[in-house]
Formats: sequence, structure tokens, C-alpha cells
Amino acid sequence: MTRECLLRGDIEHAVFNTIEHAHEVTSAIELTELFAPACARLGYSHFATFSVLDPKGKTIGAYEAGSTDPIWNEHYVAQDHFQRDAIVRLLPCMLDAMIWSELTRTHDLAADERLVFNEAREFGHRDGLVLPQHYLDGAIAATILVAPDRIEPNPRLRAAAQILAAYFSIAVRRMMAPSVSGKTVALSRRQRECLQWVRAGKSDWEIGEILGISEHTVSEHIEAARKKLGVRTRTQAVIEAISRKLVSI
Repeated sequence: MTRECLLRGDIEHAVFNTIEHAHEVTSAIELTELFAPACARLGYSHFATFSVLDPKGKTIGAYEAGSTDPIWNEHYVAQDHFQRDAIVRLLPCMLDAMIWSELTRTHDLAADERLVFNEAREFGHRDGLVLPQHYLDGAIAATILVAPDRIEPNPRLRAAAQILAAYFSIAVRRMMAPSVSGKTVALSRRQRECLQWVRAGKSDWEIGEILGISEHTVSEHIEAARKKLGVRTRTQAVIEAISRKLVSI
């Protein structure tokens, strides 16, 4: 199926069908195998989640789960690129997803930082999407989707990739700490309704008009749901709620 077909309505199926079945897997290997087809259909050859900073702010750079290029990994480690990787340096200040090719154009990078990106391209990794995860305990991780070609400036494809990356990271986190993620979460009817409309792409003002409540009240419901679900952003809240069957796909 071509990327154009995805644009005509198959994006949500490719992403949310994967998310819907993520709760059925019991290992990181199974999770990686589940997400690989959807990532490939969106144009990404590899994807993985890495722990970058521990709760005390110590740099760790540990692989958690995903599909990586072993040849590039060996070179990256041998050259000690982690110490000069611009993504590692910028990650604590990143709140939104970042595209490699755009980062190299919009940021003042040192020569050795640009070297990392240049060498990645030589290994066939021309572009990538980085999604930061800032956890409540202070730890920071990143999910990276790697593409063999330049990432298209298409908002739907990028949104689909970000959702896929966000849920993969949450699923990995849940698998690593089942005693925490397995706790029952109860959302109020309004909280579920608000997240359902966020899932549909509505703004707080639009949700307020639909539900007959103020924009401020909508924001409060979403914020309360986010805290109950133990995540940092409303996008993560929607994905976590979907995984818990609190919001429908």
C-alpha cells in the first residue's frame, strides 16, 4: 500500500490497530514485532526507546526496547557519539517532537554534533523523529523513529508517527514497571468525554461548545485526567486512556 493510500484514510487504522493490540503482548520483543509493520508503513526503518537521564539527572543512555541497526549502534558506541549527540544535549529542554533534518537547520550545532548526523546518513539513516518523554519521577527518555529518506512535511503522517512513538514508549514503560502501570484508574464521565474529543482533534474551546461547559472547565477535566493517568501531556493521556479502554478508538 502506498503512502498516498495512507493519506486517504488508512493512517488511523495503521496506528490505532497497533495500539489496540499492544496490551496483548507480554515482552519487549513481541511489542517491537507488533509496532514494526506500522512504523514501516509510515516510512521508518528502525525505532527504539532509550533512557537518557535517570530521576536524579544522571546521564545513562540505556536502550529499553525497539528495533535498531546493530552496525550503526556498534559504530555509535565505538566513536563515543553519545557524549556529542545534540539530541542528548537538547532533550531536557524538548517538549515536542523534533525532526533531525529540521534540527540541523534551526539550531546552532557544534562541528562534532553535526558529525554525528552526517555519519548517521552515511549508514543509511537520513532522517529521524525524536519524541521526548519527561516522566513524573524526573527521568527523561526518548523514542526515536529512523527513516532512510527525508521525512515528508505532511502533518497527518507526522502526527501518526508521533502517536505511534508516544504509545510505544508508554507500553515499554508499563512493561518495565507493571506494578505501577497496572493500578486501576477511574476517570469521571466528563474526563472521559473530554479525552475522547481530544482524541478527535478538538480544541478545548470546541469541546466546551460540544459539551456545554466552559473552556476553562474542559482544561481542568483534561488536567485532572492527565494526573490520574500519571503522564505528562494530554497526548499521552489520550493514548494511556485508550490502552486502558477508557477512551474508544
